Amino acid sequence: MQLFLLFLCKALSGFLPETGPESNSPFQRIGNVISFMESHYTESWTLQKLAHKACMSVNNFLRIFRSATGYSPQTYLQMLRLNRGAELLIKSSLSV
Repeated sequence: MQLFLLFLCKALSGFLPETGPESNSPFQRIGNVISFMESHYTESWTLQKLAHKACMSVNNFLRIFRSATGYSPQTYLQMLRLNRGAELLIKSSLSV
């Protein structure tokens, strides 16, 4: 179920008209943040910055992010970094 919600969030972030982040649905805003996290995973993020990017309070952001992904934003970012690192080890000649 969480994978479906994650897919839906990301899909909505690219197809719904954007008239400003405040007018988007919460799941669309979470999808935008997830897409942003995936392209900026090497940067340092705080919950406050991510919640601000989603135009939500920290508590609301945490609740909706967890319901969409099944993970906290910190855990999701950590998994994203580990997956990218594993991908680099497999596809390149870089060492650990």
